[in-house]
Amino acid sequence: MTTHTFGRFGSAVALAAGLALLAPAPSAAAADLATDRSGGCRVEAPDGLAPQWHGACRGGLAEGRGVVRLFAGGQFRSAFFGTVAGGRWRFGVHATDTGYAAGAFDAAAPLPSDDRNTLIRAFDEAAVAAEDLAETFARAGNKASAAHYRDMAERLAGQMD
Repeated sequence: MTTHTFGRFGSAVALAAGLALLAPAPSAAAADLATDRSGGCRVEAPDGLAPQWHGACRGGLAEGRGVVRLFAGGQFRSAFFGTVAGGRWRFGVHATDTGYAAGAFDAAAPLPSDDRNTLIRAFDEAAVAAEDLAETFARAGNKASAAHYRDMAERLAGQMD
């Protein structure tokens, strides 16, 4: 089985052409729960990065659909868009500067899969999470962030076209 990643601006149609790996899979060593930098919710953060969770928090843990933005030294590094359970990434897309890792996750690392339908569902879930965050920013009057996450939702949704 293969872990599939996609270049940020490439189309996932390459999967059908047999080009399953377009970028290295993101590292996820030591994916511990860390306290969210803005709300106090605990969520998985690979490689000691500082997480910022945008979603529901139950019992002090990130839960449900949302976005985990990851920072190092105050600088944005990557984001996970999808479903989180008990603070742990479960299903969606990890977007990095080198591309996307999509599907089911364990310890903030994508699980191997050759199922194209899993990838399609992961990008769909990620697009909905990005659109939800765009709506949150729009309601708060933050037009720039709302526009950014709407654009991200479109890019995520378009990966499996």
